[in-house]
Amino acid sequence: MSKRFHAAVMSSVLFVSVFPAQAAKIGKDPWAAVTETPAEVLEKLANILEVRAANPQQKTMRDVYFKDIKIPTGTKIRVLEVGSGTGAVTRALATLPGVESVVGLDPSPFFVKKAIQLNQNQNVSFVVGDGLKLPYEDNSFDLIVFHTTLCHVLDPGLALKEAFRVLRSGGWVAVFDGNYIKTKIGGDESGRLQTAADAAMAAYVTHRDLISKLDSMVHTAGFEVKKKRTFRYEESGKNVEYMLSVATRGADAMLDSGQIKAHEAEALKQEANRLAKDGKFQGSIEYASFVAQKPSSKSVH
Repeated sequence: MSKRFHAAVMSSVLFVSVFPAQAAKIGKDPWAAVTETPAEVLEKLANILEVRAANPQQKTMRDVYFKDIKIPTGTKIRVLEVGSGTGAVTRALATLPGVESVVGLDPSPFFVKKAIQLNQNQNVSFVVGDGLKLPYEDNSFDLIVFHTTLCHVLDPGLALKEAFRVLRSGGWVAVFDGNYIKTKIGGDESGRLQTAADAAMAAYVTHRDLISKLDSMVHTAGFEVKKKRTFRYEESGKNVEYMLSVATRGADAMLDSGQIKAHEAEALKQEANRLAKDGKFQGSIEYASFVAQKPSSKSVH
């Protein structure tokens, strides 16, 4: 049984709400195409990553699934975060008991440079690399973390197999990601805001249905799932900054794809803002964590 956790979002912290038009021009999930994304967009992405990591609700969810990782005490733990971005989660991993060193790996030289600038931990390092072809020998790490990464990876199953390869016997993998197929926005009678939410997720997330497939992917990679949790973000009333940004970006995505005209996109945005001002706008996104273990050599027959 998974444990459902409810948290209210206090600010726009999960996706990029400040440059929908720029991201739309890239023509694909900007996170998946991070090496092709313009520097001015990456700068704003970097800011959002840091703001998100500082959010109390984000910290709570992160701390909850971190505690599900049961590495024996006394172990000098070596950790790898795949898709580390600016290194906010990497730095948090360095504070876990028993952690000797943490490596943050990201395909973006821009993000790696930013992560190095922000880091003050001597046991943390950052490298440019590909999660589908990890630059490490077999049996190199005790823990590998994918924090809101796999939904943007071209082949998440392959990324998990690579994690299995470089983990030591008995090592752990932790995945935290969104079930974006269940993103909900409401408050309007027409239902058009939900259409905008769907469009935003399609434009910003490569695998919106990742969570429904993750259990199978984790098992196929060779892991034994030890703990699964479900989390739910909800916004309502007038504190709806993030979900309002989803509606806005969805309207821009619909315009960019030719589904609606400019005046229709503007009307959608105005309707969302009016509902927010009146305290009638509401939205939610589900998240999930999977913590799994590579079988120890003693248990493999």
